[in-house]
Amino acid sequence: MYGDEKSAFFEGLDVLLFPTRYANEAEPVTIHEAMAHGVPVIAFGRGSIEDLVTVECGLVVDKNDDFVKATLLQLKAWRKSPETFHKASIQARSRFELMFGQSAREWAALRAELCAGVGAPHRSGTSEQILNRFVRKSGSKRG
Repeated sequence: MYGDEKSAFFEGLDVLLFPTRYANEAEPVTIHEAMAHGVPVIAFGRGSIEDLVTVECGLVVDKNDDFVKATLLQLKAWRKSPETFHKASIQARSRFELMFGQSAREWAALRAELCAGVGAPHRSGTSEQILNRFVRKSGSKRG
């Protein structure tokens, strides 16, 4: 799915369920896409999912817990309190915008620093040194 078809898909969802058991799950684009459309997410806590989904915009289920049971409890709570569900939808969109903006700023800073070093590697250092400075400044973890 692409473009309008993908947007229509996400706009038709109430909640994204993402019960991944994949041990090497990193940062699923599907979660970003759902949150960009204001769709709360319920997912297993794998990779960076715990950093993406907060309690305000969804639920992260421990990988050792019963996903179905935890999901049903969350869905029942949202059904009982439509206002809380509505807030979760708003927070999903807000969380996406916050993460997207932060990422865009970090990439712009890295690009500016890398471009500043073009033609003058003695001033800016090697690509590895520049990347390490960027990682320290942004607080990102590099592994």
